[in-house]
Amino acid sequence: MSGTSTSSNVTVVGYTAKENEDLVVQDMLVSPGYGESLGSQLLMGREVDQRDTESGNKVAMVNQAFAEYFFHGQNPIGRQFHFGNEDDDAKEKPEMIEIVGVVGNVKYDSAREKAERMVLRPIAQATGPTAYNANLQIRTAGDPSSLAPAMRQAIAQVDSRLPIYSVGTMEEQVQSTLRQEKLIAQLVSFFGLLALLLASIGLYGLMAHGVVRRTREIGIRMALGAERRTIIWMVLRETMVLVLVGVVIGIPAALGASRLIASQLFGTSPSDPVTLAVSAVLLTAVALLAGFLPARKASKVDPLIALRYE
Repeated sequence: MSGTSTSSNVTVVGYTAKENEDLVVQDMLVSPGYGESLGSQLLMGREVDQRDTESGNKVAMVNQAFAEYFFHGQNPIGRQFHFGNEDDDAKEKPEMIEIVGVVGNVKYDSAREKAERMVLRPIAQATGPTAYNANLQIRTAGDPSSLAPAMRQAIAQVDSRLPIYSVGTMEEQVQSTLRQEKLIAQLVSFFGLLALLLASIGLYGLMAHGVVRRTREIGIRMALGAERRTIIWMVLRETMVLVLVGVVIGIPAALGASRLIASQLFGTSPSDPVTLAVSAVLLTAVALLAGFLPARKASKVDPLIALRYE
């Protein structure tokens, strides 16, 4: 979630690539205990461990997205691949890497994007400069922020010249990548509440005006023996008709409009039924309240006063 990553083309033994096919995978160096620290699920085979040293056979774990793309449901354990394209003009034979484990998909670059195809190699088998610039992932039982001084001291005991930077929790790292989404959500929520307030005021004004215009009619009905609850139900029934028309028009309109902002949504789909249901219920409750209050007020009017109302 830091915004940086390493990617490379791969050639998988037994997989026939199409012309101009995207064979890029994310390449990550990990140490023993990496999967346990992050809580990733081991689906098949084994994880990288202490036996995977520079002198041993070159091995790697791959994620589920990698296995599904290149092996289509077949067992990937024991299969081999190498970095680079098949037709690269290499003077030396490419270094083959054996797959020893498959782990579950984890999002590393962005919480919004789908999981990328990924290779996780033992850091002890790497010889390039990337092996000397590493991130430490530390799993804690308590508040991780309180352990920062102890971690700095432990690293300094190994080598006080090692630079330490960007110390933070995983939650902070994830939240920083969602800063834009949170700002958009807050703005949309504000304008949504404002729209709800304006709609409620407008609906209440419409119903109140309608009741005032029918004051004489209500007086006649009450003079002829109509009960208060009958008057209230008459107004509420008309309100429900307006609500029904609004729901019938509003839900398809909301589904259509949500497609336009689908790229800005995170954690919900454009047609999320829970969101639509809650919105419809909330607006219905507001509409019923807007109809009930004027109807209740009108039902308390003295019939003689209502009959003289012009």
